[in-house]
Amino acid sequence: MAEKKVWGRFMDFVTWTNEFKVGVPFVDTDHRILVDLINQVNACIDKREETATLASVLGTLFDYTEYHFSREEKLMELSNYGGLGLHKIIHRSLAKQVQNIDMNFRENPGSVNATEVRDFLNNWLLEHISGHDFEYRDACLKNKTARKKAGAIRFMENEITGIGVNNLANLSVMVVDDNRNFLLLVETILKAIGIRRVQLEQSPEKAFDKLIKRPPDLVFCDWVMEEMNGAEFAQKVKDMNLPTKVVLLTGYSVETLQERSSSDAIEGYLEKPITAKSLIDTISTIAIN
Repeated sequence: MAEKKVWGRFMDFVTWTNEFKVGVPFVDTDHRILVDLINQVNACIDKREETATLASVLGTLFDYTEYHFSREEKLMELSNYGGLGLHKIIHRSLAKQVQNIDMNFRENPGSVNATEVRDFLNNWLLEHISGHDFEYRDACLKNKTARKKAGAIRFMENEITGIGVNNLANLSVMVVDDNRNFLLLVETILKAIGIRRVQLEQSPEKAFDKLIKRPPDLVFCDWVMEEMNGAEFAQKVKDMNLPTKVVLLTGYSVETLQERSSSDAIEGYLEKPITAKSLIDTISTIAIN
């Protein structure tokens, strides 16, 4: 079990506590998601078999960091907070470091030092929230209008505009993958974009038990699993005459997978490592339109 240390020091896994709370609801929600993503980095970073999952997590961490910083800065701007300029400088520096980790890992996973990455991410989270973010809270807590306008900015807003917020809220999604870390990542992204009905399953057979009782609109299913492969899963869903659409997740190129598993039971493919944008694009193409 990973060692947990007291607040304000390095730790492998971060436990969310009230000490993280700034008091602005959307800021606290963002911070909690960032905690989840950093914990997912920590869960994957020492395991070679988690390369695709870690690449997906790091990319999502950068995207969500940029998004969170934009909301915080809008909140401070609308609240006329005097420290906004310095806060922006700190944000740009932190975002650049996260982006560099992401890019370096994608180019050469072996070049990334796991301990350094873990320490930077945990230290950034602890120092930034407990230090810099608490500095603006008094100026912003009393400004209800600023909180409302900044909180209305949505994650991947440009990408989901054409889909419709209500469409996402009404969508039900299941993710079937025997890698728990990947399941948690996809759940994090789906909930961040407004999808609330999310089911996670590591076992295809257990997934079918739930599919029969309450078929979701869309299933993302991994291609390589022990019990059955993704193509077999999709065909079984079709044979059961369920209304569910199945998208295969793959570490191969989509072209390679299409050659190996061409079937009208498969609605589409999503290549790992995934990004928030690629996930949203797939949902828009397959489930909404």
